Parts: sequence; C-alpha cells; structure tokens
Amino acid sequence: MTNDSHFVLNPTGKKILTPTDLLDMRNRLVKEYGEKIILGSKEHMTTKEKVACVAYKTLTDQLHKLAPDTVKPDKMTELYVKYKASNIFELIINYIKMRISGH
Repeated sequence: MTNDSHFVLNPTGKKILTPTDLLDMRNRLVKEYGEKIILGSKEHMTTKEKVACVAYKTLTDQLHKLAPDTVKPDKMTELYVKYKASNIFELIINYIKMRISGH
C-alpha cells in the first residue's frame, strides 16, 4: 500500500458506514502511516501523512458523533501516544519527566 500505490480508505465502496467501519478505516490509516497521525501535529510529516492525519481526524469526528462512548478511549489512546507509553506506569512516569523538563 505504500510507495506509488494508492491507499483506498473505503475499498468496499459502502455508502452507509457503521461505527465499526469507521474504526476499521482509522486502524488501517494508523497501520499504514503510524501513530503520529493520531496526535495531529503535522510537523515533520510527508504530504501523504498530512492527508492521512486529516482523514483520521475526519473519521474520528464522525465516529464520535455516531458513537459518543468512543470519546474517552480515544482520549486515553492520545495520551499513551503522546507520552510514548505502553502501560499506565510508563504513562505516569513519562508525563512527570516531560513536566519536569518543561515540555
């Protein structure tokens, strides 16, 4: 899917998308372009990554409208990505380190 090929967000061409479809599309974007598209900071991104970031945000906004219970898990995912943590202890430690260092 990388290189010169095109990334197709909705390969089945479905007209009506369910929350599960939106989640699947977001997961495919993250798998293809990496976790940095989750945070939305477009610094040091390629053009394709920037487009993927916008697509991720759009899918997320629609997902939150259709399934409001997804907001909290998404916020937690953003924290784990932002602080480069794989568990709650790393999250706390990395948060403290960043606060101490002034970031």
